[in-house]
Amino acid sequence: MPLQSAAIGRPSKRPIRIANCSGAKTDPGIHMLNQAQYGDFDVITGDYLAEMNLAQNAEAMRTGSHPGFEPTALEGLTMSLDVINDKRIKVLINGGALNPMALAEKTLDMVTEKNLDLSIAYVSGDDVMETVVQQLESGRDVLQHLDGEATVSPQHAKYLEDPQKTLVSAHAFLGARAIRRGLEADDEAGFDQYPNEQLLDLGLPIAEIDVKGHCIITKASSLPSIVTKDVVICQLLYELQGSIYLHSDVKADISIVTVQQESENRVYVSGIKGYPPPSTTKLAMFYRGGFQCELTMNATGYTTNRKYQLQEAQIRYKLKELDIADKFDTLEFQRCGIPEPNPRSQLASTTYLRIFAQAQEPTTLGQFIKAIGMHLSLDLRTLVPVPYPAYYPAIIPQSLLVEAVHLLTTPNKSAKTFSTGSPPEFASMSLRPSSDTTHPMSLSSFGLTTFIPLGTIVLARSGDKGANVNIGLFVRRAEHWPCLQSFLTLERMKHLLGEDWKEGYGLERVEFAAIWDGG
Repeated sequence: MPLQSAAIGRPSKRPIRIANCSGAKTDPGIHMLNQAQYGDFDVITGDYLAEMNLAQNAEAMRTGSHPGFEPTALEGLTMSLDVINDKRIKVLINGGALNPMALAEKTLDMVTEKNLDLSIAYVSGDDVMETVVQQLESGRDVLQHLDGEATVSPQHAKYLEDPQKTLVSAHAFLGARAIRRGLEADDEAGFDQYPNEQLLDLGLPIAEIDVKGHCIITKASSLPSIVTKDVVICQLLYELQGSIYLHSDVKADISIVTVQQESENRVYVSGIKGYPPPSTTKLAMFYRGGFQCELTMNATGYTTNRKYQLQEAQIRYKLKELDIADKFDTLEFQRCGIPEPNPRSQLASTTYLRIFAQAQEPTTLGQFIKAIGMHLSLDLRTLVPVPYPAYYPAIIPQSLLVEAVHLLTTPNKSAKTFSTGSPPEFASMSLRPSSDTTHPMSLSSFGLTTFIPLGTIVLARSGDKGANVNIGLFVRRAEHWPCLQSFLTLERMKHLLGEDWKEGYGLERVEFAAIWDGG
Protein backbone atom coordinates (compact mmCIF):
# COMPACT_ATOMS: atom_id res chain seq x y z
CA MET A 1 0.00 0.00 0.00
CA PRO A 2 1.46 3.42 -0.90
CA LEU A 3 2.58 5.34 2.15
CA GLN A 4 1.57 8.85 1.18
CA SER A 5 -0.76 11.74 1.83
CA ALA A 6 -2.36 13.19 -1.24
CA ALA A 7 -3.38 16.31 0.70
CA ILE A 8 0.26 17.32 1.08
CA GLY A 9 0.96 16.47 -2.56
CA ARG A 10 3.60 13.80 -2.17
CA PRO A 11 4.66 11.27 -4.83
CA SER A 12 2.50 8.17 -5.18
CA LYS A 13 5.49 5.81 -5.32
CA ARG A 14 5.94 3.98 -2.02
CA PRO A 15 8.71 5.46 0.14
CA ILE A 16 11.55 3.30 1.35
CA ARG A 17 11.03 2.45 5.03
CA ILE A 18 14.17 2.50 7.19
CA ALA A 19 14.17 1.42 10.84
CA ASN A 20 16.92 2.12 13.35
CA CYS A 21 17.93 -0.25 16.14
CA SER A 22 20.88 1.46 17.86
CA GLY A 23 22.28 4.87 18.69
CA ALA A 24 25.20 3.81 20.90
CA LYS A 25 27.40 0.83 21.74
CA THR A 26 25.32 0.10 24.84
CA ASP A 27 22.03 -0.43 23.02
CA PRO A 28 21.26 -4.16 23.37
CA GLY A 29 20.68 -6.57 20.51
CA ILE A 30 17.03 -7.03 21.44
CA HIS A 31 16.29 -3.70 19.74
CA MET A 32 17.30 -5.14 16.36
CA LEU A 33 15.13 -8.19 16.98
CA ASN A 34 12.14 -6.09 18.05
CA GLN A 35 12.38 -3.92 14.96
CA ALA A 36 12.71 -6.97 12.72
CA GLN A 37 9.81 -8.80 14.35
CA TYR A 38 7.29 -6.02 14.81
CA GLY A 39 8.11 -3.52 12.07
CA ASP A 40 7.19 -3.44 8.40
CA PHE A 41 10.11 -1.92 6.52
CA ASP A 42 12.90 -2.48 4.01
CA VAL A 43 16.11 -1.67 5.90
CA ILE A 44 17.45 -1.77 9.47
CA THR A 45 20.26 0.64 10.37
CA GLY A 46 22.32 0.74 13.55
CA ASP A 47 24.85 3.27 14.84
CA TYR A 48 27.30 1.94 17.44
CA LEU A 49 30.21 4.36 17.12
CA ALA A 50 31.31 7.45 19.03
CA GLU A 51 34.60 9.12 19.85
CA MET A 52 34.64 7.23 23.14
CA ASN A 53 34.66 3.66 21.87
CA LEU A 54 36.86 4.33 18.82
CA ALA A 55 39.84 5.21 20.99
CA GLN A 56 39.16 2.82 23.88
CA ASN A 57 38.65 -0.15 21.60
CA ALA A 58 41.76 0.64 19.53
CA GLU A 59 44.00 0.28 22.59
CA ALA A 60 42.14 -2.83 23.78
CA MET A 61 42.27 -4.42 20.33
CA ARG A 62 46.05 -4.02 20.24
CA THR A 63 46.39 -5.96 23.49
CA GLY A 64 44.04 -8.69 22.27
CA SER A 65 41.36 -7.89 24.86
CA HIS A 66 38.76 -6.59 22.38
CA PRO A 67 37.60 -8.02 19.01
CA GLY A 68 37.49 -4.58 17.37
CA PHE A 69 33.78 -4.77 16.59
CA GLU A 70 30.96 -3.96 19.01
CA PRO A 71 29.61 -7.05 20.81
CA THR A 72 26.09 -5.58 20.95
CA ALA A 73 26.05 -5.47 17.13
CA LEU A 74 26.93 -9.17 16.98
CA GLU A 75 24.30 -9.83 19.64
CA GLY A 76 21.62 -8.16 17.54
CA LEU A 77 22.58 -10.09 14.41
CA THR A 78 22.70 -13.38 16.33
CA MET A 79 19.18 -12.83 17.62
CA SER A 80 17.70 -11.47 14.39
CA LEU A 81 19.16 -13.29 11.37
CA ASP A 82 16.27 -15.74 11.01
CA VAL A 83 13.66 -12.96 10.95
CA ILE A 84 15.86 -10.83 8.68
CA ASN A 85 16.06 -13.73 6.24
CA ASP A 86 12.34 -14.50 6.36
CA LYS A 87 11.28 -10.87 5.83
CA ARG A 88 14.12 -10.08 3.34
CA ILE A 89 15.30 -7.08 5.35
CA LYS A 90 18.57 -5.34 4.45
CA VAL A 91 20.80 -4.46 7.42
CA LEU A 92 23.30 -1.55 7.34
CA ILE A 93 25.26 -1.05 10.57
CA ASN A 94 28.62 0.38 11.61
CA GLY A 95 28.98 -2.13 14.45
CA GLY A 96 32.05 -3.55 12.70
CA ALA A 97 33.84 -0.50 14.11
CA LEU A 98 37.61 -1.10 14.02
CA ASN A 99 37.31 -4.61 12.62
CA PRO A 100 34.38 -4.84 10.20
CA MET A 101 35.85 -7.84 8.42
CA ALA A 102 35.77 -9.90 11.63
CA LEU A 103 32.12 -9.07 12.29
CA ALA A 104 31.25 -9.85 8.67
CA GLU A 105 33.02 -13.21 8.86
CA LYS A 106 31.26 -14.14 12.11
CA THR A 107 27.94 -13.18 10.52
CA LEU A 108 28.76 -15.29 7.46
CA ASP A 109 29.49 -18.25 9.74
CA MET A 110 26.02 -17.94 11.29
CA VAL A 111 24.35 -17.52 7.89
CA THR A 112 26.13 -20.62 6.58
CA GLU A 113 25.30 -22.69 9.67
CA LYS A 114 21.62 -21.73 9.44
CA ASN A 115 21.60 -22.17 5.64
CA LEU A 116 20.09 -18.71 5.17
CA ASP A 117 19.81 -16.89 1.84
CA LEU A 118 21.70 -13.74 2.85
CA SER A 119 24.66 -11.90 1.35
CA ILE A 120 27.29 -10.44 3.70
CA ALA A 121 29.61 -7.52 2.92
CA TYR A 122 31.77 -5.04 4.76
CA VAL A 123 33.22 -1.62 3.95
CA SER A 124 36.87 -0.61 4.32
CA GLY A 125 38.76 2.64 3.91
CA ASP A 126 38.00 4.61 7.07
CA ASP A 127 41.16 3.50 8.89
CA VAL A 128 43.68 6.10 7.73
CA MET A 129 46.24 5.55 10.49
CA GLU A 130 49.08 4.89 8.05
CA THR A 131 48.16 7.91 5.91
CA VAL A 132 48.01 10.22 8.93
CA VAL A 133 51.36 9.03 10.24
CA GLN A 134 52.89 9.73 6.82
CA GLN A 135 51.36 13.20 6.73
CA LEU A 136 52.59 14.04 10.23
CA GLU A 137 56.09 12.74 9.59
CA SER A 138 56.34 14.62 6.30
CA GLY A 139 55.08 17.86 7.84
CA ARG A 140 52.47 18.33 5.14
CA ASP A 141 49.79 20.87 5.93
CA VAL A 142 46.75 18.65 5.48
CA LEU A 143 45.53 17.87 9.00
CA GLN A 144 43.63 21.08 9.56
CA HIS A 145 41.65 21.27 12.77
CA LEU A 146 37.90 20.82 12.35
CA ASP A 147 37.39 24.34 13.75
CA GLY A 148 39.69 25.93 11.20
CA GLU A 149 43.13 25.99 12.81
CA ALA A 150 45.73 26.08 10.03
CA THR A 151 47.60 23.01 11.23
CA VAL A 152 47.88 20.71 14.20
CA SER A 153 47.80 23.09 17.18
CA PRO A 154 50.85 23.32 19.50
CA GLN A 155 49.17 21.61 22.44
CA HIS A 156 48.40 18.63 20.21
CA ALA A 157 51.61 18.76 18.18
CA LYS A 158 53.84 18.13 21.19
CA TYR A 159 52.14 14.77 21.67
CA LEU A 160 52.35 13.91 17.98
CA GLU A 161 56.07 14.50 17.54
CA ASP A 162 56.45 10.74 17.34
CA PRO A 163 53.11 9.56 15.88
CA GLN A 164 54.31 5.97 15.61
CA LYS A 165 54.50 5.94 19.41
CA THR A 166 51.64 8.18 20.51
CA LEU A 167 48.91 7.86 17.87
CA VAL A 168 46.18 5.44 18.94
CA SER A 169 43.78 5.59 16.00
CA ALA A 170 42.77 7.74 13.02
CA HIS A 171 39.46 7.16 11.28
CA ALA A 172 37.84 9.17 8.52
CA PHE A 173 34.11 9.65 8.12
CA LEU A 174 32.89 7.68 5.10
CA GLY A 175 29.71 8.28 3.17
CA ALA A 176 27.13 5.90 1.74
CA ARG A 177 28.87 5.24 -1.59
CA ALA A 178 30.24 1.91 -0.40
CA ILE A 179 26.84 0.86 0.92
CA ARG A 180 25.19 1.75 -2.36
CA ARG A 181 27.89 -0.07 -4.32
CA GLY A 182 27.49 -3.16 -2.16
CA LEU A 183 23.72 -3.17 -2.65
CA GLU A 184 24.20 -2.88 -6.38
CA ALA A 185 26.40 -5.90 -6.28
CA ASP A 186 11.74 8.54 21.73
CA ASP A 187 13.10 10.67 23.11
CA GLU A 188 13.24 13.09 26.02
CA ALA A 189 11.65 16.22 24.49
CA GLY A 190 8.86 17.33 26.81
CA PHE A 191 9.14 14.08 28.75
CA ASP A 192 7.44 15.60 31.79
CA GLN A 193 4.16 15.69 29.86
CA TYR A 194 3.92 11.89 29.84
CA PRO A 195 3.65 9.24 32.57
CA ASN A 196 6.90 7.43 33.35
CA GLU A 197 5.33 4.12 32.34
CA GLN A 198 5.13 5.35 28.74
CA LEU A 199 8.85 6.18 28.65
CA LEU A 200 10.48 3.15 30.24
CA ASP A 201 11.88 1.61 27.05
CA LEU A 202 13.86 3.19 24.23
CA GLY A 203 11.93 4.40 21.23
CA LEU A 204 12.75 2.62 17.96
CA PRO A 205 12.09 4.97 15.03
CA ILE A 206 11.19 4.27 11.43
CA ALA A 207 11.75 6.77 8.61
CA GLU A 208 9.61 6.59 5.47
CA ILE A 209 11.64 8.49 2.84
CA ASP A 210 10.09 9.39 -0.51
CA VAL A 211 11.81 10.12 -3.83
CA LYS A 212 11.94 13.86 -3.08
CA GLY A 213 13.79 13.34 0.16
CA HIS A 214 10.82 14.18 2.36
CA CYS A 215 10.12 11.72 5.13
CA ILE A 216 7.70 10.62 7.81
CA ILE A 217 9.13 9.62 11.17
CA THR A 218 7.05 6.92 12.82
CA LYS A 219 7.38 3.65 14.74
CA ALA A 220 6.04 0.11 14.80
CA SER A 221 2.53 0.29 16.24
CA SER A 222 3.09 -2.62 18.61
CA LEU A 223 6.23 -1.16 20.21
CA PRO A 224 6.15 1.38 23.08
CA SER A 225 7.23 5.05 23.15
CA ILE A 226 5.91 8.08 21.29
CA VAL A 227 6.67 9.99 18.09
CA THR A 228 5.69 13.66 18.28
CA LYS A 229 6.68 16.87 16.57
CA ASP A 230 8.60 17.87 19.70
CA VAL A 231 10.56 14.61 19.69
CA VAL A 232 11.51 15.01 16.01
CA ILE A 233 12.52 18.67 16.39
CA CYS A 234 14.57 17.65 19.41
CA GLN A 235 16.46 15.04 17.39
CA LEU A 236 16.81 17.37 14.41
CA LEU A 237 18.55 20.00 16.54
CA TYR A 238 20.88 17.42 18.09
CA GLU A 239 24.57 17.71 17.12
CA LEU A 240 24.03 20.44 14.55
CA GLN A 241 26.69 22.94 13.61
CA GLY A 242 25.02 25.64 11.57
CA SER A 243 22.33 25.28 8.93
CA ILE A 244 24.42 23.06 6.60
CA TYR A 245 24.85 19.46 7.69
CA LEU A 246 28.12 18.22 6.20
CA HIS A 247 28.48 14.67 4.96
CA SER A 248 31.15 13.15 2.76
CA ASP A 249 28.49 12.36 0.13
CA VAL A 250 26.34 15.47 0.34
CA LYS A 251 25.78 18.82 1.98
CA ALA A 252 22.29 18.98 3.47
CA ASP A 253 20.80 22.46 3.70
CA ILE A 254 18.30 22.39 6.56
CA SER A 255 17.77 26.15 6.82
CA ILE A 256 14.12 25.92 5.72
CA VAL A 257 13.22 22.52 7.17
CA THR A 258 9.63 22.12 8.36
CA VAL A 259 8.23 19.62 10.84
CA GLN A 260 4.52 18.76 10.94
CA GLN A 261 2.52 16.38 13.14
CA GLU A 262 0.54 14.45 10.54
CA SER A 263 -1.26 12.07 12.88
CA GLU A 264 -0.60 10.08 16.03
CA ASN A 265 3.01 8.83 16.00
CA ARG A 266 3.56 10.15 12.46
CA VAL A 267 5.60 13.33 11.87
CA TYR A 268 6.25 14.76 8.39
CA VAL A 269 9.65 16.40 7.70
CA SER A 270 10.36 18.36 4.51
CA GLY A 271 12.34 21.28 3.13
CA ILE A 272 15.83 19.73 3.24
CA LYS A 273 17.92 20.36 0.12
CA GLY A 274 20.98 18.44 -1.00
CA TYR A 275 24.13 19.83 -2.63
CA PRO A 276 27.51 18.35 -3.65
CA PRO A 277 29.77 17.54 -0.67
CA PRO A 278 33.00 19.30 0.30
CA SER A 279 36.29 17.85 -0.91
CA THR A 280 37.26 17.03 2.67
CA THR A 281 35.77 14.78 5.31
CA LYS A 282 36.01 14.55 9.08
CA LEU A 283 38.93 12.81 10.73
CA ALA A 284 38.93 11.58 14.33
CA MET A 285 42.47 11.26 15.67
CA PHE A 286 43.30 9.92 19.13
CA TYR A 287 46.69 9.89 20.79
CA ARG A 288 48.00 8.92 24.19
CA GLY A 289 47.42 12.05 26.21
CA GLY A 290 48.81 10.91 29.55
CA PHE A 291 47.17 9.66 32.75
CA GLN A 292 44.23 10.81 34.80
CA CYS A 293 42.45 10.16 38.08
CA GLU A 294 39.60 11.65 40.02
CA LEU A 295 38.11 11.69 43.47
CA THR A 296 34.72 12.60 44.88
CA MET A 297 34.22 13.83 48.43
CA ASN A 298 30.99 14.88 50.12
CA ALA A 299 30.19 17.57 52.64
CA THR A 300 26.99 18.38 54.53
CA GLY A 301 25.68 21.57 56.06
CA TYR A 302 25.52 25.26 55.41
CA THR A 303 29.32 25.74 55.41
CA THR A 304 30.06 23.26 52.62
CA ASN A 305 31.36 25.93 50.27
CA ARG A 306 33.86 27.07 52.89
CA LYS A 307 34.89 23.45 53.50
CA TYR A 308 35.58 22.95 49.80
CA GLN A 309 37.56 26.20 49.61
CA LEU A 310 39.72 24.99 52.48
CA GLN A 311 40.22 21.54 50.97
CA GLU A 312 41.32 23.02 47.62
CA ALA A 313 43.73 25.40 49.35
CA GLN A 314 45.17 22.55 51.44
CA ILE A 315 45.67 20.31 48.40
CA ARG A 316 47.35 23.02 46.33
CA TYR A 317 49.61 23.91 49.27
CA LYS A 318 50.60 20.28 49.78
CA LEU A 319 51.28 19.73 46.06
CA LYS A 320 53.74 22.63 46.15
CA GLU A 321 55.36 21.13 49.21
CA LEU A 322 55.73 17.83 47.32
CA ASP A 323 57.21 19.79 44.39
CA ILE A 324 54.71 18.41 41.86
CA ALA A 325 52.25 21.31 41.54
CA ASP A 326 53.60 22.28 38.10
CA LYS A 327 53.52 18.72 36.78
CA PHE A 328 49.75 18.59 36.32
CA ASP A 329 48.25 19.21 32.89
CA THR A 330 44.79 19.56 34.45
CA LEU A 331 43.72 20.03 38.05
CA GLU A 332 40.08 20.98 38.58
CA PHE A 333 37.98 21.31 41.73
CA GLN A 334 34.36 21.00 40.60
CA ARG A 335 31.74 21.87 43.22
CA CYS A 336 28.46 20.16 42.44
CA GLY A 337 25.10 21.01 43.98
CA ILE A 338 23.68 23.47 46.48
CA PRO A 339 22.49 22.40 49.95
CA GLU A 340 18.73 22.59 50.35
CA PRO A 341 17.69 25.36 52.77
CA ASN A 342 16.32 23.95 56.03
CA PRO A 343 16.74 20.36 54.75
CA ARG A 344 14.54 17.52 55.99
CA SER A 345 17.28 14.91 55.59
CA GLN A 346 21.05 14.67 55.51
CA LEU A 347 21.04 13.79 51.81
CA ALA A 348 19.11 16.97 51.01
CA SER A 349 21.94 18.95 52.60
CA THR A 350 24.79 17.02 50.98
CA THR A 351 26.83 18.18 47.99
CA TYR A 352 30.04 16.88 46.50
CA LEU A 353 33.43 18.04 45.29
CA ARG A 354 34.88 16.30 42.24
CA ILE A 355 38.65 16.63 41.97
CA PHE A 356 39.88 15.79 38.48
CA ALA A 357 43.57 15.58 37.57
CA GLN A 358 45.64 14.77 34.47
CA ALA A 359 49.42 14.47 34.18
CA GLN A 360 52.02 12.96 31.89
CA GLU A 361 53.39 10.56 34.49
CA PRO A 362 51.35 8.19 36.67
CA THR A 363 53.83 8.75 39.51
CA THR A 364 52.69 12.38 39.72
CA LEU A 365 49.11 11.27 40.24
CA GLY A 366 50.27 8.50 42.56
CA GLN A 367 51.42 11.13 45.07
CA PHE A 368 48.12 12.97 44.83
CA ILE A 369 46.54 11.11 47.76
CA LYS A 370 49.22 12.50 50.08
CA ALA A 371 47.73 15.96 49.61
CA ILE A 372 44.14 15.07 50.53
CA GLY A 373 42.86 16.01 53.96
CA MET A 374 39.09 15.40 54.10
CA HIS A 375 37.46 12.10 54.98
CA LEU A 376 36.79 9.96 51.92
CA SER A 377 34.87 6.94 50.78
CA LEU A 378 36.85 3.75 51.30
CA ASP A 379 36.46 2.95 47.58
CA LEU A 380 39.46 4.66 46.00
CA ARG A 381 39.43 2.95 42.61
CA THR A 382 38.94 6.22 40.69
CA LEU A 383 42.09 7.59 42.34
CA VAL A 384 44.25 4.99 40.59
CA PRO A 385 45.93 6.63 37.55
CA VAL A 386 44.66 5.32 34.22
CA PRO A 387 45.81 6.23 30.69
CA TYR A 388 43.46 8.38 28.64
CA PRO A 389 43.20 9.03 24.88
CA ALA A 390 43.21 12.67 23.77
CA TYR A 391 40.98 13.68 20.88
CA TYR A 392 42.02 15.78 17.88
CA PRO A 393 39.18 16.41 15.39
CA ALA A 394 40.52 17.29 11.97
CA ILE A 395 39.61 17.27 8.30
CA ILE A 396 41.29 15.21 5.61
CA PRO A 397 41.04 15.40 1.79
CA GLN A 398 38.72 12.76 0.43
CA SER A 399 41.32 12.14 -2.28
CA LEU A 400 43.47 10.40 0.36
CA LEU A 401 40.81 7.78 1.11
CA VAL A 402 40.73 4.36 -0.53
CA GLU A 403 37.20 3.09 -0.02
CA ALA A 404 35.94 -0.32 -1.03
CA VAL A 405 33.16 -2.81 -0.37
CA HIS A 406 34.00 -6.48 0.12
CA LEU A 407 31.32 -9.09 -0.64
CA LEU A 408 32.09 -12.30 1.26
CA THR A 409 31.54 -15.71 -0.32
CA THR A 410 31.51 -19.22 1.09
CA PRO A 411 33.07 -21.58 1.92
CA ASN A 412 36.52 -20.00 2.33
CA LYS A 413 35.30 -16.43 3.14
CA SER A 414 37.05 -15.02 0.09
CA ALA A 415 35.83 -11.59 -0.89
CA LYS A 416 34.88 -9.89 -4.11
CA THR A 417 36.12 -6.33 -3.80
CA PHE A 418 34.56 -3.30 -5.49
CA SER A 419 36.11 0.15 -5.39
CA THR A 420 33.62 2.88 -4.52
CA GLY A 421 35.51 5.78 -6.02
CA SER A 422 34.92 9.40 -5.03
CA PRO A 423 31.85 11.64 -5.27
CA PRO A 424 31.40 12.84 -8.87
CA GLU A 425 31.34 16.48 -7.79
CA PHE A 426 32.58 18.61 -4.92
CA ALA A 427 31.54 22.06 -3.75
CA SER A 428 33.44 24.58 -1.69
CA MET A 429 32.41 25.37 1.87
CA SER A 430 31.44 28.85 3.00
CA LEU A 431 31.51 30.37 6.46
CA ARG A 432 28.61 29.32 8.66
CA PRO A 433 26.07 32.14 9.07
CA SER A 434 25.77 33.43 12.62
CA SER A 435 23.83 36.46 13.84
CA ASP A 436 21.05 37.70 16.06
CA THR A 437 17.57 37.71 14.59
CA THR A 438 17.01 40.03 11.65
CA HIS A 439 13.59 41.05 13.03
CA PRO A 440 14.11 41.88 16.71
CA MET A 441 11.22 43.09 18.80
CA SER A 442 11.30 44.99 22.05
CA LEU A 443 10.75 42.54 24.88
CA SER A 444 8.39 45.03 26.50
CA SER A 445 6.07 44.62 23.51
CA PHE A 446 5.18 41.13 24.71
CA GLY A 447 3.55 42.49 27.85
CA LEU A 448 4.18 42.03 31.55
CA THR A 449 6.84 39.47 32.47
CA THR A 450 7.69 37.29 35.43
CA PHE A 451 10.87 35.40 36.29
CA ILE A 452 10.53 31.68 35.45
CA PRO A 453 12.89 28.88 34.38
CA LEU A 454 13.56 29.03 30.63
CA GLY A 455 12.47 25.41 30.35
CA THR A 456 8.91 26.32 31.34
CA ILE A 457 8.13 27.26 27.74
CA VAL A 458 11.32 26.26 25.90
CA LEU A 459 12.50 22.72 25.20
CA ALA A 460 16.12 21.94 24.41
CA ARG A 461 18.53 19.28 23.28
CA SER A 462 22.30 19.48 23.58
CA GLY A 463 24.98 17.47 21.83
CA ASP A 464 28.47 17.66 20.40
CA LYS A 465 30.04 17.85 16.97
CA GLY A 466 33.78 17.36 16.85
CA ALA A 467 35.33 19.54 19.52
CA ASN A 468 32.22 21.71 19.84
CA VAL A 469 29.06 21.55 21.91
CA ASN A 470 25.68 22.76 20.79
CA ILE A 471 22.27 23.39 22.22
CA GLY A 472 19.09 23.56 20.21
CA LEU A 473 16.22 25.45 21.82
CA PHE A 474 12.64 25.50 20.56
CA VAL A 475 9.15 26.40 21.72
CA ARG A 476 6.04 24.29 21.56
CA ARG A 477 3.70 27.05 20.48
CA ALA A 478 4.24 29.18 17.38
CA GLU A 479 3.15 32.36 19.17
CA HIS A 480 6.11 32.01 21.55
CA TRP A 481 8.63 32.00 18.69
CA PRO A 482 8.94 35.79 18.13
CA CYS A 483 9.67 36.27 21.84
CA LEU A 484 12.36 33.57 21.84
CA GLN A 485 13.91 35.07 18.70
CA SER A 486 14.29 38.48 20.33
CA PHE A 487 15.17 37.26 23.81
CA LEU A 488 17.86 34.69 22.98
CA THR A 489 20.58 36.87 21.47
CA LEU A 490 24.28 35.98 21.37
CA GLU A 491 24.95 38.22 24.37
CA ARG A 492 21.98 36.77 26.28
CA MET A 493 23.30 33.26 25.70
CA LYS A 494 26.69 34.22 27.13
CA HIS A 495 24.89 35.71 30.13
CA LEU A 496 22.85 32.55 30.65
CA LEU A 497 26.00 30.43 30.54
CA GLY A 498 27.26 32.43 33.52
CA GLU A 499 30.58 31.25 34.91
CA ASP A 500 30.70 28.44 32.35
CA TRP A 501 31.49 31.01 29.65
CA LYS A 502 35.27 31.32 29.33
CA GLU A 503 37.47 33.84 27.59
CA GLY A 504 38.50 32.47 24.21
CA TYR A 505 35.25 30.58 23.59
CA GLY A 506 33.37 31.19 20.36
CA LEU A 507 29.61 31.29 20.02
CA GLU A 508 27.45 30.90 16.91
CA ARG A 509 23.71 31.41 16.56
CA VAL A 510 21.41 30.24 13.77
CA GLU A 511 17.62 30.14 13.41
CA PHE A 512 15.32 27.55 11.84
CA ALA A 513 12.22 29.70 11.63
CA ALA A 514 10.55 27.56 8.95
CA ILE A 515 10.09 24.68 11.39
CA TRP A 516 6.79 26.29 12.36
CA ASP A 517 5.51 26.69 8.78
CA GLY A 518 3.94 23.26 8.97
CA GLY A 519 1.84 24.27 11.96
